[in-house]
Amino acid sequence: SPPPPSSPPPPSSPPPPSSPPPPPSSYALALTKVDERRARALVREYAASSGDHVSLVVANGSEAFLVAGDPSALRRLQTWCGEACRPPRPATRLLPVSAPYHCESLLSGACGAALCALRSAAGHAAVGSDALARPLISCVDGANLEGSSVACLHEYLLRSLAMWPVDWPAAVRGLLRCAPCVRRCVDYGPGGGAGAAKMSRQAAAEEGVTFEYYTQLVRPGPLPQSWLAWLKLEEEREGGGPCVVDAPS
Repeated sequence: SPPPPSSPPPPSSPPPPSSPPPPPSSYALALTKVDERRARALVREYAASSGDHVSLVVANGSEAFLVAGDPSALRRLQTWCGEACRPPRPATRLLPVSAPYHCESLLSGACGAALCALRSAAGHAAVGSDALARPLISCVDGANLEGSSVACLHEYLLRSLAMWPVDWPAAVRGLLRCAPCVRRCVDYGPGGGAGAAKMSRQAAAEEGVTFEYYTQLVRPGPLPQSWLAWLKLEEEREGGGPCVVDAPS
């Protein structure tokens, strides 16, 4: 008689989850859990001892900063922060950023070409800040550009969005001071809880303003942490009772 069929091998168990590998060409390293004075001192100390060109270019909060540089230099800086630098040591994470944004020394060539193209564009005319009819807050230092002496807003915006360092808390404070009646800000994405709301909450609190985040999920009925739930809550606060919202399935 033929041999009995062999039983199929047991299914292999899935491999244990692992943390995702760092981006292969990250041009940004996050430094957190140290204040600005300590973060800047660490970057200066590392640059002086290694010869690598790295720059602290973004302040996202009182203990959250971004360093820009060549990917290999940032990986060495990350290793140095974890092993060689004196305590207190920052938490570090390489971010999936494809260019050294806000680092003028590394981006000056690309931005210079973009500025030349802008100036030579057919029909381009410089628009100065004297043309602004509403506040425009600089992400560089939180200044209100309305009524300032900026000769060409196109060039200013290009430089501030790509080349110049960013002070996000200063930008949030500058924005809120333009609207002193505002006591609560609502952000419903994108970016999740790690987006603008998270970066803005502390700076807003210093101005006596609360900052809330709600997702952009749209499902039948109000969901917790959804904009529908916020709308329902607003109706109840106004004393009109529960609000029924029809949303697409």
